[in-house]
Amino acid sequence: MIRRIALTIVFLFVGLVLTSSLGTGSSDAGTNVEQGNNPPQRIPEGDTPIKTVKPYISSQHKALPEVNEKPKSVSSQKTHETDKLFIQGKDAIDNGNLEEAIEIWEKAVKAYDFEKEPAKQMDVLSRLAVTYQHLGHYSKSLDKLKSALELSGNINDRNRLAVIYGGFGQYYYLTGELNKSKDYFVKGLLLAKETGGLELAADILNNYANFMAAQQHSVEAIDAYKECVNLAERVNRSDLSVRAKINMSRVYIDQNMLADAKLLLEDAFKKLSGLHDTYNKIYDFIAISRLMNRIYLKSPETDILNRAYNALQSAEAIAGKLTNRRASSYALGYLGALYEQGKRYDDALLLTNRAILAAQQANATESLYRWYWQQGRISRKRGNIDEAITNYRHALQSLRAIRLDVSAACSQRAQISFREAAGPVYFELADILLQRSASQRNTEQAKHDLFEARNTVEQLKGAELQDYFQDDCVVALKIKTKNLEQIIQQTAVVYFILLPNRIELLVTLPSGLKQFTVPISIEPLNSEVIAFRNSLERSEGNYLQNAQKLYEWLIRPLEKTLIAERIETLIFVPDGMLRTIPMGALHDGECFLISKYTVVTTPGITLMDPHPISRENSKLLLGGLSEAVQGFSALPNVTAELQNIQKLYGSVIYQDRDFINANIEKAMKGTPYNVIHIASHGQFDRDPQKTFLLTYNDKLSMNQLERLIAQGRFRDQAVELLTLSACQTAVGDDRAALGLAGIAIKAGARSALASLWSINDEATSQLMVEFYRHLQSTSNSKAKALQLAQQKMLSDERFHHPAYWAPFILIGNWL
Repeated sequence: MIRRIALTIVFLFVGLVLTSSLGTGSSDAGTNVEQGNNPPQRIPEGDTPIKTVKPYISSQHKALPEVNEKPKSVSSQKTHETDKLFIQGKDAIDNGNLEEAIEIWEKAVKAYDFEKEPAKQMDVLSRLAVTYQHLGHYSKSLDKLKSALELSGNINDRNRLAVIYGGFGQYYYLTGELNKSKDYFVKGLLLAKETGGLELAADILNNYANFMAAQQHSVEAIDAYKECVNLAERVNRSDLSVRAKINMSRVYIDQNMLADAKLLLEDAFKKLSGLHDTYNKIYDFIAISRLMNRIYLKSPETDILNRAYNALQSAEAIAGKLTNRRASSYALGYLGALYEQGKRYDDALLLTNRAILAAQQANATESLYRWYWQQGRISRKRGNIDEAITNYRHALQSLRAIRLDVSAACSQRAQISFREAAGPVYFELADILLQRSASQRNTEQAKHDLFEARNTVEQLKGAELQDYFQDDCVVALKIKTKNLEQIIQQTAVVYFILLPNRIELLVTLPSGLKQFTVPISIEPLNSEVIAFRNSLERSEGNYLQNAQKLYEWLIRPLEKTLIAERIETLIFVPDGMLRTIPMGALHDGECFLISKYTVVTTPGITLMDPHPISRENSKLLLGGLSEAVQGFSALPNVTAELQNIQKLYGSVIYQDRDFINANIEKAMKGTPYNVIHIASHGQFDRDPQKTFLLTYNDKLSMNQLERLIAQGRFRDQAVELLTLSACQTAVGDDRAALGLAGIAIKAGARSALASLWSINDEATSQLMVEFYRHLQSTSNSKAKALQLAQQKMLSDERFHHPAYWAPFILIGNWL
């Protein structure tokens, strides 16, 4: 997928309005909708709002040094021709044709290099770097900045050096290296002020303020925006002043300072209306509209909604004048969203159809998905369910084409997950399909709808794992997977779909797929799950009430069916907050679920080539820490844990000072280990960069773990089991639990045994040894071995409380 849409995608998902865009075209006339003095009406709280506008990528081109057009002499005619290329590139930027500008400026860079014009070459390189950033080509942007910096060593020009520093600051901001970003912004700003480059200083200040706002440093951001406005007005950069005011208003809205935000936006609207019509002006008006609408939804006033409406009308008119279909699609689409918000669905549908047509003409996939989604919502509200389903399918088809860019852009720029950004599209389609299925039970159409609903959510789960690990491992592994339904024997797969107003349980049984609906909304479910998890972690806690309530909601509706079909193994595919709790600890009032069933967790309905674990020639790699290192507490029972497992399997132990990355790597290269057992502190965080396993002198990231396992010369003989006996995920953090659920897939193991939270060291040691002892029996699957080990702990008065045995979950292949 071409990275050119990356920043536009961020705009779509989190409201970032670009100051440069990615294509041209003309607005289709379409069907007229009554407009003018008849704006859409407000909607009640709870309907889908237009999402938050976040700071711009600044229009840095205007602040960059100008290339002198006039030739120095008759002999510099070639340079004069190259200067014309420079101007052509600027014109392309003004019209939103970034790819065209790049093509022209790349020629100019080569020409200036041939003509020995390093200063002019630096200017074009700096502009190229900014343009590549707008298109999401970050590596190319970095290459241009490095080339410009190298040239600066031959030219004593501190103003040009400030430009380069500002470019580096923006590059590192976009790629998530925040410390470097701040350092370069500050260096560039100081240089710009020292050299009297007020326009450049204003531009860097706007970018720096965006950076501070993204880090939620609101006071510092507002101060920087105000300074930017002051400098921009001193040098007659009205466009930059307007942009900074729009960005500053967003911070005010986040702080609920609505009156201040409204004043800024009113002023920005007035000044923007008087500026020359440009491509950037379109997106400025769109930004004003979306922010005005945010204010309206918090404090409904007709004049605010009218201003939001008028701003989009202005944007659409300019897009038509500039014949830019991509920009037209945004203006028309967001107008449609306002009419949808006002419940004027016929008009909303007409505008959305025009937005779709404009996006198709511009090949604007990143906007096309959004307008199909909007059309689906509108069709549903108009009662046309079949049409709504068709539109949702189109939306997901468009979204799949840009999924990798969406994921990368969200993580790099917006600090949100793919699920938060795109999840509603998947769940809304699943919701409609499940409702239609429930209304047509026992029909072929109902069966088809159930499978499509589950597969729709399954697509999201795969994308979530890829997004979390920033790795395409899930897609790559699908080639090796088998569907669970093909291997079910006395096994049920319970697939949770959590919708705003209910829980849907899709249960795969030997007799087929069945639907169970529980009328519990997401809020009370999440509250109960968090309370249950909190009570479980405290060995003195009273967990029973929560355990029984969750059983009533999640298991009781299935109970008679499970008994009738003689189910022995439950494979749970949890979602959301359900990932953070052990299902085996649910209680029916008489006993725990683990007392009746073997329990397995999997992040999706496919597994890595499931087959029984081979007991012959099993080779275990044992590693861990008993000593306190790097600020983490000692685990004194690790020594006994590793030694007792060694007695069962004759394994090699790497403990304490020997448990270092180099030794693990060497061991994996030399021996075909099929079981890896790590008894050390581990942390799973919502940020995968903070997820690690502790070694003696380092921290082992998930990427490093994956590489270590892949080092083995015998990689075709997969690791059957990865055991992590002292992990911790945060209470209520379903994204961190997602990382734990995906660890087997990420590491290249068929299954993983891991803990949701750290527990009593002695209890862990005993449970682990008991598990491996039962695993030696060919009659026991991994799931059965864990069940027997947990039941043994349950029978011990010291460890009866589920805090001691429940956190251990088996993920993936249970056989």
